[in-house]
Amino acid sequence: MFVLHNKMQYFKNILIPVSNLEEAVLAADKAIELYADEMHSMHFVNVQPRINWVADLFSFAREKTGSKSVSAIEILATLKETFSAKAPHITIITRQIFSGGYTQALIQYINDNELELLIQPKRKNKKISLPTSSIKINKLVKQTGCALLTVTPSCLHHPIKSIVLPVSTFIPEKKIEMASALARKYNAHIYIITIMDLNDEDSKTIADAFYLTYKRLKDYGHSPQYKVLSGNHSADLLLRYANQVKADMILLNPGKETSIPGVMNKTIVDLLNPLSHLHILTLKPGIV
Repeated sequence: MFVLHNKMQYFKNILIPVSNLEEAVLAADKAIELYADEMHSMHFVNVQPRINWVADLFSFAREKTGSKSVSAIEILATLKETFSAKAPHITIITRQIFSGGYTQALIQYINDNELELLIQPKRKNKKISLPTSSIKINKLVKQTGCALLTVTPSCLHHPIKSIVLPVSTFIPEKKIEMASALARKYNAHIYIITIMDLNDEDSKTIADAFYLTYKRLKDYGHSPQYKVLSGNHSADLLLRYANQVKADMILLNPGKETSIPGVMNKTIVDLLNPLSHLHILTLKPGIV
């Protein structure tokens, strides 16, 4: 019998990137909903571009929408006041960073402060897309080891009762531990799936990893439902399956499981319906 460690405790220090007040509040409320008992600190970080034309574009976008002009400093102050009151046992840290690269600035901050989780809402579709508020998910998770949770407004106060765990060519240790901890905490059911092409030279390796993942979860005391899908491994197929079984969370590794083939820097998050209640948690692969 394997000894199960409660991996929920690993998310003690959480990062909330701040592009606007509404999204930051959503992410922070979700952090408290999931991890209030384990959390030590919550970091609100606003990254400001040094490139003038981006700043000009942002100002133009706000003028066109007619929204009230509120500075990032004011937003950070509001967040600190609000969440210091909501969660007085959690240390609230606010920071503004001036940088030419949004994702790289977050990577540096995560590594400097040893943060374990970043929560980012699914961005609404807008006519003007600002490069300063788009995280390169695969790059960030690979270079920091920090997990990244993508949520929508529908995820707030939505219970996690079903979890999808995809398996490829290796035993996904981190995903197994995370799925097991979440299933115990929320009394959730686990679905394990794999995508196979019988002509693929890795088919036996995938089958072995799939069986051992199932066995590991059984040893942890779970009874996962399993499914083998046919076709090419793609983010779109994984998302369609998660929607089919009405999953509340899908656990992914950066790379094939998150990327959209042939589209630069586009991920499964871009395919997520903003009205969906599906939580997408991206974890760096490896042994915990």
